[in-house]
Amino acid sequence: ELLWDGLAHTRVRVLVDGEVERNETTLDFELYLAHGIGFGARMLAHTPFGNENLGKLAYGGGLYSTRLVPFARRVRVVAHLPPFDTVSRTFWFIARGVERMPLVLRGSLMPLPPAARLRLYTVRAHAAAPFERVMLANTSAGGAVHAVVQQFDSHNAHYLEGEVRAVIDGRNVALSSGTEDFYLSAFYFDAGEYQTPLAGLTFRSSVLPTETTQASAYRVFDGYDPLVFEHNLTLTWRNGEPSTKPQPTTTTLDAYVFVYEW
Repeated sequence: ELLWDGLAHTRVRVLVDGEVERNETTLDFELYLAHGIGFGARMLAHTPFGNENLGKLAYGGGLYSTRLVPFARRVRVVAHLPPFDTVSRTFWFIARGVERMPLVLRGSLMPLPPAARLRLYTVRAHAAAPFERVMLANTSAGGAVHAVVQQFDSHNAHYLEGEVRAVIDGRNVALSSGTEDFYLSAFYFDAGEYQTPLAGLTFRSSVLPTETTQASAYRVFDGYDPLVFEHNLTLTWRNGEPSTKPQPTTTTLDAYVFVYEW
């Protein structure tokens, strides 16, 4: 069967160097959302897209990512069906890489230290109140942000007024003046869906920008647009802004933030 609801929500765990127990930053993600695609089954028949970072080239899967996962000794990849899918399924997965080779932050000449590991910070079905600032990632290590994915479900589109902000080594940095700006678009994604190497809008619930109550988007940094920190990083998103008229409603947020840490 090519199109089955559980495929989008299949959980993939990437265990590096003998990891056996899940911790808060283990690479443990839903298959589609990790590729920037939200809302699960509604996206199964999504129009194919692809670039050098990620893509989806078939209705019944065909997802790929060239995300680097550094390791020292070994990598183990495990896939689990979601709890609601009780039928046995056939699943194909290919993992490729190199051994004993130095890694650089993609899109740059910046080397990744040997101790660098890819970590994942998650927000799962958080009901964000109007104007609430939601923590997306918080680390006291040095590192570089690889990518951010968000999925929004609200009753109006004014959550898109919300800023994405960072505190980088103690300095406050505004990364956008609105949510769609963070994803390199403007005016509530008024030109529709797009997928580029740096950013993409993979789903929206309406062709009318002011009625975009549901959306999913991805943003890639790496060396193309580096977001690097020496000692610590805090990354947040706010559900709308106080100047928003009318104000946003409660917004259910899912988010992934992939960070190289060392």
